[in-house]
Amino acid sequence: MNTTCCKPTTPQTEAPKAPAKSRPTVPRHHLGTLPENAGWELRVELPGVSKDALKITLEKGELTIEASRSGAIPENWRPVGAASVPSDYRLDLSLREDLIASDEVTASLENGILNLRFPSRREVQPRVVPVN
Repeated sequence: MNTTCCKPTTPQTEAPKAPAKSRPTVPRHHLGTLPENAGWELRVELPGVSKDALKITLEKGELTIEASRSGAIPENWRPVGAASVPSDYRLDLSLREDLIASDEVTASLENGILNLRFPSRREVQPRVVPVN
């Protein structure tokens, strides 16, 4: 199965060195397939973002990921580079509703990486036909 399940609806840009006031940054992301063509996995880089500052919506085939990094640094830490710059992120993707089981989508956030899994709809998944 070599079918694409989604496409970006916002252009990819590099993370800003200073806070962007006008428009959120489009985070780096990678889309891959799950083993045995069971669906797709989307990995999104959201450094410094907590679960509380993350909002994911999926409506009528449109996936929106919004997140913000406050820039707050623990007292005993020293910032390096632009790591402490507050930033807003937004990623918009159009999904193929005919390929994805949208009620089975899962998400997890760990170490600044958001993982979303989009299982294939059952009727789209390949199956082995036994020969008698």
